[in-house]
Amino acid sequence: MIFAAEVYGNSEFSFSHKEEIAKGELIEITDAAINAGFRFPVVMTRAVWLECIESIHDRENGISLQEKRSRLQNILSKIYSECRRYLWSSSFVCQISNHVNVKVVIGIVNNGDVVITIMLPYEN
Repeated sequence: MIFAAEVYGNSEFSFSHKEEIAKGELIEITDAAINAGFRFPVVMTRAVWLECIESIHDRENGISLQEKRSRLQNILSKIYSECRRYLWSSSFVCQISNHVNVKVVIGIVNNGDVVITIMLPYEN
């Protein structure tokens, strides 16, 4: 039996994902990710959300919930395809549009669970 820690290494996270979600720094998107094919919990940083799902322009002019869901599903589908390419990697960079790359980190959080974190390349 192969354990996640053997494949993905020890936790790179020095914080609790639950604390970061409560503060609004991470956004829980697991339900949408499951629809895209993921089998582990997925979170996205607020910076990626604001860059890709709900930009300043969108907030000024309004954006429908359906449009946000559609953008999120498109991004998750692209990332899921890349995850299948980099099956044994603990992190990789994925181009999700002509002007945006994201870093995908597959790691073990404090309680030992696998969590996939989507962030901008300069974020930790």
